[in-house]
Amino acid sequence: MFDHRASIRYAKPLIDLSISEGVIENVYNDIKLFLGVCKQNFDLSLLLKNPIIPLDKKVSVLETIFSKIIHPLTLKSFIKIIYSNRDQILENICKKYIELYNNHKLIQEVIILSAVTIDKSSIEKLEKKLSKITSRNINLNQQIDPNVIGGFILKIDDKMYDASYLKKLKNIKKILLND
Repeated sequence: MFDHRASIRYAKPLIDLSISEGVIENVYNDIKLFLGVCKQNFDLSLLLKNPIIPLDKKVSVLETIFSKIIHPLTLKSFIKIIYSNRDQILENICKKYIELYNNHKLIQEVIILSAVTIDKSSIEKLEKKLSKITSRNINLNQQIDPNVIGGFILKIDDKMYDASYLKKLKNIKKILLND
């Protein structure tokens, strides 16, 4: 709960500033890049979360890696967050920024899990359908999960629609065992 509130406290001014300076897209792309680097390089993520490592060392590492490839506003914000002793939640702040960006741009993040890759025309139909339901632009992320025997599972925010065969088989089993 604390991390959530603190993350919003830092993400909100960053998005407001990026909107007012007209660099919202740049900051959004920088944050996606930063989160991608942290995901691929677990050592960087650990470095930022480690309270033993001095703040100056963390700032030096960030400047070395990102100074030439991200917008100065993004880098200055990261440095400010680190010197405010919020370095452990920098990734959470970035995730909150993406949520605020999506709300600002009326974008709905949707995850679809399936056993196989879904063809492009089906994805487009699903995006149109979801766009009508949510009144937002849909950003559909497809993930392959071999545990989904057939069909698909949709995740939208905290809601889930399970249209997999595994779910149907479990329902049939439940009905048969209860009778």
